[in-house]
Amino acid sequence: MSTTGSTKAGAATGDTKMREAPAIEVPTPVLTTKQLKIATPTPFTGERKKLETFLLQMTLYFRFNKALFKREQDKVMYTSYYLQGEAEAWFQPYLKDWVRHCDTNPEDADDNTIELFRSFGKFHTAINLVFGDIDEQQTTEQEIRCLKQTKSAADYTAQFKRISVSTNWDDVALVAQYYHGLKDRVKDEISRGERPDELHAMMLMAI
Repeated sequence: MSTTGSTKAGAATGDTKMREAPAIEVPTPVLTTKQLKIATPTPFTGERKKLETFLLQMTLYFRFNKALFKREQDKVMYTSYYLQGEAEAWFQPYLKDWVRHCDTNPEDADDNTIELFRSFGKFHTAINLVFGDIDEQQTTEQEIRCLKQTKSAADYTAQFKRISVSTNWDDVALVAQYYHGLKDRVKDEISRGERPDELHAMMLMAI
């Protein structure tokens, strides 16, 4: 008996199954925080202007490494590793006191030490009292008044924008101060036309 017909039928059936087989969907890889590698914070030496950035870096580092810092005191301990200079000298007595008691009787540590290690938030408040900007608004206003264009107008504008967001000045005051800090030749070019009353328009004209 010939098997040609059955062979063809079998091949046809196989082809049909291959055509009917559903396509395999490859799952899209999901990026989790465990896969992210966050750079370690820059050490803080006690320079007031850099405290806010340092604390922000620490906060982000803890957020992306939650599994490593399940206790608040561990966050404070880890933060102390990045204190140098005056900042390290300030915190070292508290750190020594905590290390001496934390594994046996934490309650025996000094009250100020216990408060500092209670949470990263408590540490945040304490270090701000010592190294934070006492009058941030006054410092910002002084910085913007001293700002002068030394390079391109675009560079000056970028610096002005960065500082101005921390002031409470209205647009009129900002326009006057922005114009004051420009190079004389840029001022001359602006003066040839109608001087803008809005900061954004003034910046566009200067650039």
